[in-house]
Amino acid sequence: MPKKTKSQKIIADLRRKLATQQIKEAPLPRTKQLKKKPLISTKIKNEAPIILSSFIVKDLKKSLALTLLAISLEFVLYYVWEVRGI
Repeated sequence: MPKKTKSQKIIADLRRKLATQQIKEAPLPRTKQLKKKPLISTKIKNEAPIILSSFIVKDLKKSLALTLLAISLEFVLYYVWEVRGI
């Protein structure tokens, strides 16, 4: 491809400037804006905290039971190995 001449460069530069001016001056077509409903409801029901708290209480009870089981198992193993000497 041959090199561009000075006049071709000037013409290309003017063409770019003209294109940018036309874009700036062209009014944007107005579109009808529709109100979209949100996909996720933002309202918080009064029942939600009660349900969450009941799950939390159940989880805490299970965690407490497992913790007590683990600690009691440690005491039993300590008693068997250290005190009885097995």
